[in-house]
Amino acid sequence: MHVNAIDGGYVCYLNDVARINQLRRNLADSIKKLNQANRLLAGEKQVKQATAGARVRVELYGELHSQLYDDSVQLAQKIESMPSAQVSGAQLSQIALATCYIKRSANWFFRVRDHRLIQIEDLQLYMEELVEIAEYSGLNIALNCRADGSLTTRRAALVYRFFYRVVEAVIAASRSTLLVQIVADGAALAVNLMPSGGRLAFVVDGKTAAEITRLGGHYALSDLDDAFGITLQFNGEVSS
Repeated sequence: MHVNAIDGGYVCYLNDVARINQLRRNLADSIKKLNQANRLLAGEKQVKQATAGARVRVELYGELHSQLYDDSVQLAQKIESMPSAQVSGAQLSQIALATCYIKRSANWFFRVRDHRLIQIEDLQLYMEELVEIAEYSGLNIALNCRADGSLTTRRAALVYRFFYRVVEAVIAASRSTLLVQIVADGAALAVNLMPSGGRLAFVVDGKTAAEITRLGGHYALSDLDDAFGITLQFNGEVSS
């Protein structure tokens, strides 16, 4: 009730608040429904994000499994083919070499997806890890790096894979020495490998050859008088 003074008295009147109260109730109901809808949308968004994240992880690890599958199978076959009674130090070295390569390949797999550069000296450290293990197989590797700067991780990973394949072939051929030189000429990077004992039965597998071509590189096998050389080269690669 409202009371207002007028000449000679007062006037009293009532406002019909029923409609106002109804509007308030309608507004409160609408706000409640909006809050419920927002909670549902937030929950749906979280579910979609979780599902998308799970899908990405499944695809990622599926790709990793595919990439390492062949080498893992070969490693398992090597282990199974070993005599149970006596295993030589050279055989254990080959198992350790393959295990190290697979472990580092998994590491390279994730580093490549960071799209960052890697210092050549870091690549050299990874290669020297294989050098140390190969010594137990009777292979002496002289690794000489004359390059500074950085590489894309994808190309660095490919250099590492190519180096491992050569080391694997040299050990299988019972060669005693492998000379390795990493050199940079301007923006070009070359990895030169020379095993002892002349020509080596080395074949670049199709997957590696395709990756070399895709990344703008090339490789060559050369007979150099009484020596045999293998070269992997990328142009426009080294960044200072």
